[in-house]
Amino acid sequence: MLLSHASMNEKGVFVEMREHSWERRRVDFEERTLANLVRSLNRHLPAVRKTLAELLREEKPAIIGRDNTMHRIRKEELEMLASILGDSERERLKIPIYIELSPEWRGIARIHGALECKVVLKILGKPVGKPAERERGVVEGEALEGESAEEHEARDEIFINRADVRRLRRALPTTTQYAFLFSFGVSR
Repeated sequence: MLLSHASMNEKGVFVEMREHSWERRRVDFEERTLANLVRSLNRHLPAVRKTLAELLREEKPAIIGRDNTMHRIRKEELEMLASILGDSERERLKIPIYIELSPEWRGIARIHGALECKVVLKILGKPVGKPAERERGVVEGEALEGESAEEHEARDEIFINRADVRRLRRALPTTTQYAFLFSFGVSR
């Protein structure tokens, strides 16, 4: 039900307001504003991510951000990542690895993707694979029966605390980047 009432605005004019529609416009405005803010925070992210194998073949490895800035990547970091992964995995790992931050997680960051999780866990010296997978005998994040590589990589994610984020960024400063996320609530 929409409630109507008349009120006087700052210029002394009576205006009929429908609370429901006004509230929706306010929420839409806030969502657009926040979406624009998050978009501006993420403008450093690349328009196209390159694979580890592609970057290893480049003489001066770099990616171009959405804001057209060039982001150089250290060869030493690429070689460290290559030492963790097999040949086929090097062709699939996308660089930079995103460290996803959201205000909802407060001090926690998310790493998304099977290969990204594998690399981060190795760098941090933590066991690779999900606890449930280790219990079922699935080794180092291998795909489950009937699951494509894309489906497997899409379902894998880990959450790391602030101290681990700092350790990860110290170890891989040019091959990781922060990505800022914000989700809008369905109901208000």
